[in-house]
Amino acid sequence: MDHVRDIQDWLPGSALAGLVIPSTDDFLSEFAPPAERRLRWPTGFRGSTGEAVVLREAAALFLEGRYFQQGLADTRGAPLSIEPDMLSARRAWLGRVWLSTPTPDWKDHR
Repeated sequence: MDHVRDIQDWLPGSALAGLVIPSTDDFLSEFAPPAERRLRWPTGFRGSTGEAVVLREAAALFLEGRYFQQGLADTRGAPLSIEPDMLSARRAWLGRVWLSTPTPDWKDHR
């Protein structure tokens, strides 16, 4: 089960262009307790480490290689892409989707 679309539906009414959702808990622990696994609810991903970026028109889950196949299986049907957890991959994905996304009318959020 994923809630990416719920977040995307919520974003236009907020003053936000998107959300970055890390897998770490408040103490930046990679192996967070079950109640603190932040990626499970929005994406369905059950692994211990990763980062999701949810924009109004696109979403991605950035994962280390060891979690790539699990990410594909856990998020099947979710409206997001699975990407490598590397800075260059993040920049490339963001450049692709940001340039193809219509610019919001920020005046509506005053």
